Amino acid sequence: MLLEFYWEADSKGTPRVWRRTAKKKLRGAVQACKEWLKVNRHKRLPVLLKTLKRKVRGRITTTSALWVTAEACGRSTRKW
Repeated sequence: MLLEFYWEADSKGTPRVWRRTAKKKLRGAVQACKEWLKVNRHKRLPVLLKTLKRKVRGRITTTSALWVTAEACGRSTRKW
């Protein structure tokens, strides 16, 4: 996953470089999750969830992006 770098002050006011997952790549990861779920929804739930967990963790570089992707994949899992 690609990262975006940006300047922002830390808690002490010192400017420093921060990183976050690129929004376009994050949307792509969520879309890929949905497509994968559509194709593999016939599998047993324990197998499906184990594989999905590995896929989500492997794609994401920052914790906030991990939560966003995991939440979107969870919604899709409950839908299908």
